[in-house]
Amino acid sequence: MATKRLVILFFIFISNLFPCDYWINGLQQNYLNGSVSSIRLDTRYQLMDGLLRGSSAVKESQNYKASHLTTYLTYNYNFNPIGISITFPFTKKNQENIFTIDPSGYLHFHHGDRSNLAGEYNLTDNFIEKYNASGIGDIVFLTRYTIFSESGENNYNFNLQAGSTIPTGSIDSKDKFGYLLHPHLQNGTGTSILLFSLNGFLSDNLRSLSGNIMIGQPMKSKNIFQEATGVSYNVLYRHQIQTNFIPINNFLTANIGFLGKNSGVEKYNGKDLTDSGGNYIFGILGTSLFFLENLMFEVNGQFSIYKNLKGTQLNEKFRIQTAFQYFL
Repeated sequence: MATKRLVILFFIFISNLFPCDYWINGLQQNYLNGSVSSIRLDTRYQLMDGLLRGSSAVKESQNYKASHLTTYLTYNYNFNPIGISITFPFTKKNQENIFTIDPSGYLHFHHGDRSNLAGEYNLTDNFIEKYNASGIGDIVFLTRYTIFSESGENNYNFNLQAGSTIPTGSIDSKDKFGYLLHPHLQNGTGTSILLFSLNGFLSDNLRSLSGNIMIGQPMKSKNIFQEATGVSYNVLYRHQIQTNFIPINNFLTANIGFLGKNSGVEKYNGKDLTDSGGNYIFGILGTSLFFLENLMFEVNGQFSIYKNLKGTQLNEKFRIQTAFQYFL
């Protein structure tokens, strides 16, 4: 039973690094014996509403809303002290812009002149533009090396991780007017991003503490849009809930923690995008359930507690993340 608890307590939380979402960390699973492989399905919903300039809300006559739903299918194979994982992301992104002025003034999230719309449509105070894109994103491949681990009354391990994205996602999706969608609405980035990570775990039978930091370094891209270097980090504490409602071979945990991301300034056509980059910190509340010997379900809400963005950008309100995992 203690070993089963470690399977879930060692599991690291999942977070995203950049808005274009070319990777998801926590793909490596680390266990007491270092030999458990798994198949995992994750779903993350993100809601963006309104604009931010720095850390302040922008009050304009336009209203911007967007939602991103991403499903990640991951296969993890562990052979102590090495592990590998490959992730296939499937995205569905929607954005809605409600105008109360002529859309020729709307330039925040487009590249191109929108003024021709004024002559083509009878605009009203509630003119709405809608954009959507869906498909496979950039595949992520990661390798893990366990530097050291220990089992006993307290169990811990420390790992190095490295890998890269594979630019399989499309970068040329267009709206109904024939304009390229904003890069953050595209399924891919058009380039490979090198990924480097450190993570660690400490747990006993009832509690665990996990932490992770990852750096993403984009390589040179032929795409007109260029990602920026960024850093993502998270810490999550799990505590097993004692209850008679859960059968003896299963267990439930309460989760609390935080995650953050710091991304640099992106480039478009060789020039810096002033409305890009900045810092986010999210608080995490959720729960995990381990059941039927080798199944795990987890759900976590992520709520923004600090934002400081460069220029004017969409305001990400919150995220909901679920995970279902089968241990082989």
